Amino acid sequence: MGGALAGRLPSLVRVVLVSAVCCIAAAGCGGTSAGPTGKGAASPSSGRLPVVDSTQLQTVLPTSRNMPSDLGGRTVDAWDLAKDPSQCQDEEWPGAWCARAGAVGLSVFINLVDQEIGIHLVSFPDERSAAQAFKTRDKTDDMDRYPGPTGERAYTFDLVAPEDHLLWTGRGMTFQQGTVIGRIEYSWKPGTHVPTERLLAVTRMVIQRINEKERGLNPTASAR
Repeated sequence: MGGALAGRLPSLVRVVLVSAVCCIAAAGCGGTSAGPTGKGAASPSSGRLPVVDSTQLQTVLPTSRNMPSDLGGRTVDAWDLAKDPSQCQDEEWPGAWCARAGAVGLSVFINLVDQEIGIHLVSFPDERSAAQAFKTRDKTDDMDRYPGPTGERAYTFDLVAPEDHLLWTGRGMTFQQGTVIGRIEYSWKPGTHVPTERLLAVTRMVIQRINEKERGLNPTASAR
């Protein structure tokens, strides 16, 4: 998996990459289905509605109203890979994942001064496909294991800046929730006050929004 917010803004480029298993057990990750389900059909194992296509994926992406007030929205979009398959690799997801994925989504939030957050999502036809893909993530730099929002395993990755932001730093998380794999990237200028729980709060909010959509609800979770 890649991590740059390629071409959309002067974002940090991730070169050290690790992963997180981030699944809300109590809220209902749903488990792995017994087999592939049809597009938009409920998973037999959970009775949930999988988030599969670009329309569904865009509804779970947070907007500026859902994010901390000191970050402004710049990009919120999702793409149907049947119509625009190149967008998946443009977002630097692995080619093997892109071959099976149905849609990708992106939310970018930046205050143009000292912080930015990128939220990347990729959806699969069913939970089994998403789980199989997530198992193949790059684990070579897994580190800093700690409890996630509801006790699941979580890891972070470091971000390294390009030449125009050499002093910036950052952290990130990645997760699987149902049919969706997500990656959260948070970067900032040294000396910036960064709330210690912000990355985790944003990650939990995104997972909760996916969970709400799977339950047939309108996503309303917020990090504010």
